[in-house]
Amino acid sequence: MIPGRPRTIIGTYGLVGYGRTNQGYRTATRYRDVDGRLRVVTAS
Repeated sequence: MIPGRPRTIIGTYGLVGYGRTNQGYRTATRYRDVDGRLRVVTAS
């Protein structure tokens, strides 16, 4: 069996994606929070 990818270290983030919206631009990334959960974080 092939092992999965290693977990993201707490406090780090993945690739930052962006896209155009009606009001401008929006960016999003996945962030490993201090409780160990992976959350999507966005900014506009």
